[in-house]
Amino acid sequence: MALVTTKEMFEKSMKEGFAIGAFNINNMEIIQGIVDAAAEANSPVILQTSASAIKYARINYLMKMVQAAVEEHPNIPIVIHLDHGPDFETAKMCIDNGFTSVMIDGSKYDFEKNVALTRRTGCDSLAIAIGTSHGAYKFKGEAKLRFDILKEIKERIPNTPIVLHGASTVIPELVEMCNKFGGDIPGAKGVPDEILHEASISGVSKINVDTDLRLAMTAGIRKEFAENPNVFDPRKYLGEARELIKETVKHKMVDVFGSANKA
Repeated sequence: MALVTTKEMFEKSMKEGFAIGAFNINNMEIIQGIVDAAAEANSPVILQTSASAIKYARINYLMKMVQAAVEEHPNIPIVIHLDHGPDFETAKMCIDNGFTSVMIDGSKYDFEKNVALTRRTGCDSLAIAIGTSHGAYKFKGEAKLRFDILKEIKERIPNTPIVLHGASTVIPELVEMCNKFGGDIPGAKGVPDEILHEASISGVSKINVDTDLRLAMTAGIRKEFAENPNVFDPRKYLGEARELIKETVKHKMVDVFGSANKA
């Protein structure tokens, strides 16, 4: 199977009532952990990368690794998506290099310019603001999303796929593991699994996850360094991180998003 588009995935997600996880990628271990989880869960998956991640990893390296994942798991639908594309030139570069989905982010502009920038594009999906936010500190008090707004949006545009940005759980066990082995991430708080599950069965087609992958990778590496201080082989600590990423992603696919066995 070649890379697919989000349009194909979203049609199935809306019809069958589940969400597809969109996971940010930066290097080989993260890509392998995500796609191995998708293969074990028999789930479609969106691999997405920001402009800064492209600058870090270099677009040719990223695309070669994504293509390797497609070849290794030919029965798993995989999308490669530009997340928060800052401008037309970045979006074009990604399309020219084989990306099957791109986002252009006009949020830095006022509303009128944002609309003018995006309305020529024929948008395939809409990211909405119902309480999620980027990073590890999403809520000061009780975590909650505005499902009343989601319901009204779905009633008004029932055939438009809905996206949640900044929807990491900030998994407490991973935060605890990071802190246990030398980290300093106090008070980190994300969107609980049960709320994300409700979103996935209430019309959300795409749920973005980045912070949880960073926590999993960092927790795995910190644990390995703390328990085995003599280790200096990158395969040892990066392998531990890759396994935690796979477990984290598979949990979301199977237990939260409902995308298992939807490949």
